[in-house]
Amino acid sequence: MKLATNEGNISSSNINASSDGGAGGEVTLDVAAGTGSINTTTGTIDAIAAVGEGGNVEMLTFQGTISTADVNTFSEDADGKGGQIELNIQDIEGSIDTTAGTLTSGGTVADGGKIELTTIDGNIQTADLNSSAIEAGNGGNIVSDAGGIGSIDVTNGLLDSTSVDGNAGNIDLDTDEGDIQIQNLNASASGAGNGGTISATASQNLGQITASGTIDASAANGDGGAVSLETDEGNIDTADVNTSSNGSGNGGNITATINNGLGSIDTTSGAYNSTSAGGNGGDINLSTNQGGISVSSLSSFSESDGTTGGNIDLTINGQEGSINTTTGTIKSGTSLGVGGDISLSTVDGNISTASLLSNSTGSEIGGNISLSISEAFGDIDTSNGIIDASSDSVDGGDVSLSVADGNISTSRVIARSEGSGIGGDVSISGNEPTKIDTTNAAPDGSASMIDVSSATGTGGNVKLSAGFVVVSSTDASGGVSGGNITYFGDEVDIADGSEIESNGGILQFGTFTLDQDIVVGATSNQGGSFLDIIDAEIDFIVDGFSEIEIGRADGTGTIYVVSPNFPDPVIYLQPTEDGLPE
Repeated sequence: MKLATNEGNISSSNINASSDGGAGGEVTLDVAAGTGSINTTTGTIDAIAAVGEGGNVEMLTFQGTISTADVNTFSEDADGKGGQIELNIQDIEGSIDTTAGTLTSGGTVADGGKIELTTIDGNIQTADLNSSAIEAGNGGNIVSDAGGIGSIDVTNGLLDSTSVDGNAGNIDLDTDEGDIQIQNLNASASGAGNGGTISATASQNLGQITASGTIDASAANGDGGAVSLETDEGNIDTADVNTSSNGSGNGGNITATINNGLGSIDTTSGAYNSTSAGGNGGDINLSTNQGGISVSSLSSFSESDGTTGGNIDLTINGQEGSINTTTGTIKSGTSLGVGGDISLSTVDGNISTASLLSNSTGSEIGGNISLSISEAFGDIDTSNGIIDASSDSVDGGDVSLSVADGNISTSRVIARSEGSGIGGDVSISGNEPTKIDTTNAAPDGSASMIDVSSATGTGGNVKLSAGFVVVSSTDASGGVSGGNITYFGDEVDIADGSEIESNGGILQFGTFTLDQDIVVGATSNQGGSFLDIIDAEIDFIVDGFSEIEIGRADGTGTIYVVSPNFPDPVIYLQPTEDGLPE
């Protein structure tokens, strides 16, 4: 069936091209030129197939609007599939509005058909779009493409390309300069198939993406689908995003990207989940140009032997922008497999976190954790949680925290091997103005510490380097041998009650400024121009180091030796004088 005009409007009530014994018929509504519109909101268009494929429904205007109620093109035949639904405005004006009804190209036992809505410069508003496969078959794809300044608003309904036994269809929302507003997008697979991919892109200028509901590309047994959100300069605000696999498949990757400008990413209204029960966790990558990144829970862990947790990467590439994860936990660790890596980096902003967990509680290694502020001023504060890169059996992951000019505060930093592996290395570094403070109690009240020990293997190494270093207990011991502990600072303070320990490793104290003097073994500090290692702090050093080194090979200051009582052999790496400085 075809209704066509050159420039005039087309209005219809019910159109029935369904078949009780064959394929659905084709329905075409076509306004070839001018500003004529199509309006079917007073009725339903049916092109349903009892046998074979559902009929295709096509609505075309040149510059006029398209408004619809219900459109049904699904197939009830296991060997058929749903028909395609295409609404297309071919020139620079005209919008699409389907909020008066549902577009359904899904199949009861067949593949869902494709639903495609396209404008050149106009808005697209929808209610439910359904290309799902209810019992068998694959979900159909859903495409909404608004060119120019056109916006996409799908908050009045659900976009559903799910499948039960097949693969879910893909969902693709694209605009040039308009906004994209989302309620719920569902491309999940509840049977043996894979989740579909979901993408939303505002490719130019200040177009924003806002998702107030759930974006779901998960799979019950297969691979989770990938989710990609991208703008040029606009903000990205989301709630829950789920690309997990509850079976043997892999979690899908989740990406949110702002390429230019000051746009920010905010996921604090929900959680990102790319985990897997039996496969690998998916990667989570969030990046902006200069805008901030604020997140709640990010999970990419895996729960099966021989698998890997997904990597989690939060990056701000430009000169401004902070990262805040204090409202939730970032977890790339695994129950039985390899922990994924966690990386948070900015150029000029703060990094504030709750717990960061890349640990492996099985027989594999912990993932690495890295936090970096590369230029100008910015603080790192992880004291609202713990950092855990440990392994229950083999090697712990490495932990690296670094700033250009800001301060660093931590509570518990754990890179321990509970088995025969090597403890991970911990490096915390800044510059002359930096204060490193590792003495903050964990949120659960447990004492602060750095633990790179190994139960039956070799302890990892610890190095803290900045203008001012305040440390609590540090454990680099190992069942075989311990690792090295290095403190470089123009002032180094060891908190009361701490224990600094390693069996066989080297403990080194040195200045951050190479020509600063050192005083060892006095009863009190001598002032800001000296690195003081007083008697009370020496008492916190546990016997077991192979040697204790005072100074550094490239240091030029004098070491004043009063009456230290170190528990292990001491080597002075710079010139010494007895007694206090005059």
